[in-house]
Amino acid sequence: MNHKKLICILLITLPIQIYYQALASASLKFELGNQFRSKNDSMLLYGLTEAEYAPIKAAVRIFAENPRYKLSLRELTFSNNSEFLNVDIGFMHVAWGETFGFNIVDLINPRDYSDPLFLESIWVKLPVFALNMKYISGSLTIQGIVIPVPRHNILPETDLPVDLRDFNIEDIGHDSEVGAKINYLFDSGLDLGFIYFYHWNRNIVLELKQDRRLNLIEDRIHSLGVTASHLAGNYVFRADSIMHIDQPAQVGFGFQHGTNWQTILGADTTSETQWTLGAQYHMDRSVTDTFHWTSVRLRKPFFSEAIVVETFLFRGLNNKDTWLQPQLTWNISASTSLIARLDLLVAGDAGILPSFKDSDRAFAWFSYKF
Repeated sequence: MNHKKLICILLITLPIQIYYQALASASLKFELGNQFRSKNDSMLLYGLTEAEYAPIKAAVRIFAENPRYKLSLRELTFSNNSEFLNVDIGFMHVAWGETFGFNIVDLINPRDYSDPLFLESIWVKLPVFALNMKYISGSLTIQGIVIPVPRHNILPETDLPVDLRDFNIEDIGHDSEVGAKINYLFDSGLDLGFIYFYHWNRNIVLELKQDRRLNLIEDRIHSLGVTASHLAGNYVFRADSIMHIDQPAQVGFGFQHGTNWQTILGADTTSETQWTLGAQYHMDRSVTDTFHWTSVRLRKPFFSEAIVVETFLFRGLNNKDTWLQPQLTWNISASTSLIARLDLLVAGDAGILPSFKDSDRAFAWFSYKF
């Protein structure tokens, strides 16, 4: 008889926000975040099948065995806005996607992969120092972004040393990342956007070397994408699609280059009684496999948003991935909230969840905003 492990995690976050507007057109935003994370067991490496993971099982862990405390700068930006041009400079987050859950086109910010089941963008996305310019003329918006010094993902914790590329200020222009997005809002209500980003690959690809060191594969790639949303009555239709050209992908102990195409299509609606229902189709085509999934999210607030009940279901169509996530949020006050969540996981040998099929998870998150 197979027994599954229950992993319990406590996360406490204490964000501090300061907003100062010196002039009608200029402002400064500052945010710090504290995290305390505790757990009682280890998990496997996200993205590898059980067979691929087994030879390096002793080498790679997702979480440390001890509690962790982290203070991080979440945002520090100076903004100057005029009638047609908005300019932000500093440490920031940039959102490009329209769909919920998996933000496949939000490429500007690297990710914190210390917990692959934790999808809250406010904490998962790592701020980058960037110049972000938006030109707005009627229904047309043109956005350009320059990241002079790239930033690494926060990787899963390992027992083996990981060799990383050095990004530093001396290599500005050589290692810099650049991107652009063009949006147009049609009279019909269709908001259509086109994305281009020249960047270092955001996916984690590790190569096990003969000296038992892990080498993080980092290559510059071109990414092309489309985003769209359309309001039709009580329904909002959404779409995100992105193509990573010549991106490295994990294949056993090594890697292989090829085009990775990801797409999410979905719709959501909110009833007069504040029930919100969203459904999405997911597709991921890599150099080795093509996977399809569907997801559903149901949300209902009670007592003027004091209590919020949510359920998220992610289910594979040509694989056995199943992820059920019921969640209860108690907004104690305007600055204090408590979230209780359960992650129930089922998987086969293919898909993106095989490494978690022997574990379920209980998760509690307390947040106080100063």
